[in-house]
Amino acid sequence: MPIGPSGLAATVGFLLLVIWLLVSDAGTGRLVTLTVVGLLIYRWVRNRRGRMLKRMVSRVRSMHEVQAIVVRDNRITVSINKAQASVYMRVHRAT
Repeated sequence: MPIGPSGLAATVGFLLLVIWLLVSDAGTGRLVTLTVVGLLIYRWVRNRRGRMLKRMVSRVRSMHEVQAIVVRDNRITVSINKAQASVYMRVHRAT
């Protein structure tokens, strides 16, 4: 679940919409559709970090100076063959 005020507001809004659909004469079709769409959006938000890591690693991997890329939790370590400022700038731009 998204954390913070926006995540709380989205959760409360979603719950109010579900309660309204249950109480009104809308039927279960709309509720099922809303649930499926909500789960797809939740999955998209949860997988965002992995997609961004894949994109960053593929960009940095194409650089000839890069020897290794290590990812642990929220920390990315890039090992470079020759330490030059231009390489560090290109790695920083890839993130």
